[in-house]
Amino acid sequence: MAGISGLTLALMAFVSLPFAWFSLKGAFAALALGGAAVCEFRGYARLRRLDLRGVKILTWNQVGLTVLIVAYCLWCIADAWFGPDPYEKLVSYRPEMAELLAPYEGIFRQMTVMVYVIVLGVGLPVQVLVIRYYASRRKHIRAYLAQTPEWVLRGSRSGACVAAEAGDEFCP
Repeated sequence: MAGISGLTLALMAFVSLPFAWFSLKGAFAALALGGAAVCEFRGYARLRRLDLRGVKILTWNQVGLTVLIVAYCLWCIADAWFGPDPYEKLVSYRPEMAELLAPYEGIFRQMTVMVYVIVLGVGLPVQVLVIRYYASRRKHIRAYLAQTPEWVLRGSRSGACVAAEAGDEFCP
């Protein structure tokens, strides 16, 4: 799971990168997602070597990612609610658009707030479940380490894999 989520975070950081040139929020998102991806890869690498610190890194990375998601959503909500209204900005540049866009005045603020409230409403419970999942892995890895012969652990930690089928590998 950590490998996939690390790749996802890296991809999202890469997708956010072009926005870093145009806004402080874009730069914040790109840097935060990139940092979370690096931590995810570090934790996953340790976990593959059966190092319990990998679980700790992955768990705290998810906590940090949750804080970043909440901070970003609240920042976007505050910016939409208290910042300049794009309707007013457009009408100041093109006064002839005022009559045409009058029914939509204020809708940008409402839609932006609604989107980020939904992101928080869905994202927070999901993140809490992911944090709980990562935290619960510690006892399973400890049990595996206690019950597995040392020679198997040495092979697992060294990166040796057992071929299950042609082209498929199993690495604990």
